[in-house]
Amino acid sequence: MRQQIPDSTLISLFESVGSKWQQLHDAVRNGDDHLVWQIDQEVNPLIAEVVEYRAKTSTEVHQQLAFIANLIRKDADDRGCVLRDASLMSMLLERYFGRQGQTASADTTHWNGRESKDGLYLSDGDFGEDQFISRS
Repeated sequence: MRQQIPDSTLISLFESVGSKWQQLHDAVRNGDDHLVWQIDQEVNPLIAEVVEYRAKTSTEVHQQLAFIANLIRKDADDRGCVLRDASLMSMLLERYFGRQGQTASADTTHWNGRESKDGLYLSDGDFGEDQFISRS
């Protein structure tokens, strides 16, 4: 079941993800495969919320990009996760800075992925087929 975040500021989202990562680390250390699976299912929607968040300041843009860079480092030994994380980074870069060769808009609502009520569809030809990150 997905944890409801009452204040969906970027910092509270980071704290929620950090808490889940600590729980995941503990479950892995204790060898609890079912709990690892359950917590893993809760982390992806939180990551999607971080990516969906529309930064209001350049500091928040930097924090989002640093968060995804940290994901890439954390997932370095899992090629599939690294490709997913790189797609997330590309989406944020395009949202805030535009596509290569285009002038970036000052409007931070630029979005290149597809959103649905169930999650995010990441579309990036450089990394293969569309990927989906579920909110549930």
